[in-house]
Amino acid sequence: MPAPTEVLTAGTAALYVVSHEPAATPTIKVDNLSKKSSREVVEIANVNRSTVRVKRLNPKLVFSFEGEVALSSGLGTEGPGETVATLANFAATYRDFDNAVGTLVLGDFDDKQGFIEDRPMTSFDVTHYSFVV
Repeated sequence: MPAPTEVLTAGTAALYVVSHEPAATPTIKVDNLSKKSSREVVEIANVNRSTVRVKRLNPKLVFSFEGEVALSSGLGTEGPGETVATLANFAATYRDFDNAVGTLVLGDFDDKQGFIEDRPMTSFDVTHYSFVV
């Protein structure tokens, strides 16, 4: 009797795929990715301090990555504040954020390396500023 198939998949639902960064020659093997879109909130109050108008300003999209540092180059060695030309995980418009305009800026890095397993890990943010050119 043959061995059972290791993985069985049923259904045709589209899967969301997290790409390594960059996709062609990854320097970061992405394990987890979260995206947070936000705007600053300005509340305008009347004389009784009741909110009568709300403005949502300064749209931002923050990508939070966790993964293994595969190569000591590119994102594997960049520092906070550096700009990023493109992200494999931002290849299409997302929640009205257009990847063709604006600027991507690296945030702080949190690097970790375990004692037993020689696998350097990192977590970092990349913020898309829509109106920075």
